[in-house]
Amino acid sequence: MTCLKCNHTSVKRFGYYGRRRIQRYRCTRCSSTFSAPPTNPLGRRYLDFDKATQVIALMVEGMDYHSAWEVVRELYIILPSEDDEPEPPEE
Repeated sequence: MTCLKCNHTSVKRFGYYGRRRIQRYRCTRCSSTFSAPPTNPLGRRYLDFDKATQVIALMVEGMDYHSAWEVVRELYIILPSEDDEPEPPEE
């Protein structure tokens, strides 16, 4: 791990932050704090990787983005069928 400000290679762990408990680091030379850069293949997008690959595959086949997203979204939404009747509550 190298410091993002001075490129020094000696850093120490410096606690966590956020709900996801992201590790923080402090440079021993310039005392700046930073976190390790996230390894997200989709950049700044907050989309499940499997859904993104399905959308991209549909777009490669010639479908536009919005239509591809609608197809993928329908695959992940579980709708009750008409013959599924709710069970009566037990008393």
